[in-house]
Amino acid sequence: MKKRFLLTLSATIMMGVVLLMSGCSNPITDGSSTTGSVEAPQSINYEKSDAITADIYLDGTTSMYGYVNYPGGTIYGDAVKNIERTITENWKNDTINYIKFGDTFQEMSRDAFLQMDTTAFYDQKDTSLQKVIEQTKDKDLSIIITDLFQTNQDLDSLVHSIKNKGMGNDRAVAVIGLKSQFNGKIFDVGKNMSSLDYASSDDPSTYRPVYLIVLGSENDTRAFVESYQKKLPESAQANVAFFAPNLGIHNALEADKVTNKKSDKKDKAAKMATISNLLGKGDIMQYRLKKDEKLSEAPVRLYGKDVIGKIPDAYTLKLDSVEVWNKGGKIFESTTADDFLSADVGDTGLNNGTANISFMLQANPAAIHKKEGVYRAKISLVSDKDKYTKAVNSFADWNFDDSQISESQDALKSVGNKTLNISKFITMLANLNYELNTPGFHDIYVYFEVK
Repeated sequence: MKKRFLLTLSATIMMGVVLLMSGCSNPITDGSSTTGSVEAPQSINYEKSDAITADIYLDGTTSMYGYVNYPGGTIYGDAVKNIERTITENWKNDTINYIKFGDTFQEMSRDAFLQMDTTAFYDQKDTSLQKVIEQTKDKDLSIIITDLFQTNQDLDSLVHSIKNKGMGNDRAVAVIGLKSQFNGKIFDVGKNMSSLDYASSDDPSTYRPVYLIVLGSENDTRAFVESYQKKLPESAQANVAFFAPNLGIHNALEADKVTNKKSDKKDKAAKMATISNLLGKGDIMQYRLKKDEKLSEAPVRLYGKDVIGKIPDAYTLKLDSVEVWNKGGKIFESTTADDFLSADVGDTGLNNGTANISFMLQANPAAIHKKEGVYRAKISLVSDKDKYTKAVNSFADWNFDDSQISESQDALKSVGNKTLNISKFITMLANLNYELNTPGFHDIYVYFEVK
């Protein structure tokens, strides 16, 4: 009896192994696999570089000396020194170059550069920021410190240079604004290009703006800005605009358990069932879609991390691609599926750099000719141009233009805590970024088992 029992047990185990092996060869047929039966999307690299060359460009013109001509230390002085600290803390291997710019470009030693907290450092008469942008190197992280006082004509040339050097091809531009104590002269104010003396008080509302323009790869620029912001004191009143293809990264979808409102579609939509048999990993939404339904839907919420600055409050779904699984070739192949997916986007939120956006995802089986199979859709959430440009322009309160003031000294002094045309500059960069990159939440995948 004992031997027969062992034999029977052995045979049972062997049969189980055979069934398990045969099931793994095509587990999608019974929908019971938890190890994954189709190819997962290629992971996106959001990591900063291990090694970096950073070029720090400091405006050495006389319009800048007021940031250090003040009793005791200033926010500006600490802000410049924190650039180097941010780089050394975030990259294992770094090379830092120090360049003073104005009438000429002067490469400096670190010791010479640290004389930036003395008024004698600021002895240059004139500069053009577009020439600084053109000087930057594509493979480096470039940080430009300036008061960004630009006329309309200057802005056109500056934005054109940024277009050529700073955007596209996975690159990013950030504008970090902060306010600091100031006691000096402000030049080229008003229609008559007047100059005036301006001194802030101990009241932070009187502090004068100064800016960092940061250019580099998107990953390195994002890492620098996120880390640098944390070093600024609250009194700096920091503001930032970030221009890149991605509003957020590490984007992921979850079933929305809060919003279960039906879509506004006239036809009654069926509810898609969530499944987990297509992929071994559980961080990508997977659905079973009935091929005979006219329309199916599911409530979803997107989470996008590492958002810098502000984001729009309205989005539409963009279907980037649809692929069908080729069982024989064990590969996803591109297929035509116009209007396969759409969405009714609901509430949006942003908390500590993480965006969350709810939407009702809608799938139309007619778009894939009601054919059975496994489909992979790549989607994005994007806003329209007007909403995007308005959302990212967070410098409106820092702005003045020549038409807003008269030439009286009192009127001129009232703009000492503002920057000429900063709002226009940010809007121009936003428009440029939208045209080049269509910024949004990208590289989001959804899988469907159509039966």
